[in-house]
Amino acid sequence: NLSIDKNTIIQKEKQAIEERAKQQIERDQIHSNELKQLDKIIKDNEIKHKHEMNKLINNSNQLEINYKNTIDSLKKSKDNEIDILQNELAQCKMTHNKEILALNSEIESFKKLYNDAMNKAEASQALVTSMQNEISEARVVQQYN
Repeated sequence: NLSIDKNTIIQKEKQAIEERAKQQIERDQIHSNELKQLDKIIKDNEIKHKHEMNKLINNSNQLEINYKNTIDSLKKSKDNEIDILQNELAQCKMTHNKEILALNSEIESFKKLYNDAMNKAEASQALVTSMQNEISEARVVQQYN
């Protein structure tokens, strides 16, 4: 009787241990599946983040290229404007220099005309003075005659 009870107890303990072992295996399997799912989620997120990071890097690189091109374009545009303004300035200087030369030539012509007029005036004055002297001499001679 004692042996049957002992065997029954051992059998029951064995069954209880097997049940606990089975439950532990099931829990381990559930944990293993959860870990596999988490691992897949992590890998998927890594791939997603890597893809997004590459996208951001490409966008950043494209922005940098766009800004550089815009800056280069603005520099060229500014350089072209400077060239145009420098050409306009050179044209203005040439035109003004021509005008100045023409005015200087006119001034020289007027100086020559003025000097000629002054010389003629001096010659006329000398002639008038000479004639006045002759008239005065003629009067003096006439008074004595």
